[in-house]
Amino acid sequence: MRRSRVRGDLYDLARSRIEAPHEILDWAKSDRRWSFTLAEVMATDVARPHDLAAELVVAIADELEEESETLPDNPEILTAVANE
Repeated sequence: MRRSRVRGDLYDLARSRIEAPHEILDWAKSDRRWSFTLAEVMATDVARPHDLAAELVVAIADELEEESETLPDNPEILTAVANE
């Protein structure tokens, strides 16, 4: 329940702060990584650009949080993995 509340709070914050949703959506379209996340968000029933941009911000935050939870805290390991 806690995570869904935080997600809802983040959505509300993003929704209230986004002034140029089309710029965010255009950026995500052109970004190799986040274009896939945008495609996933666009598959939902969200139609308005403002809502779509807010959902995208939340989805990006979720992915980054999951990524940070799975990556080790040791920067030497990250460097070694990146160099392989």
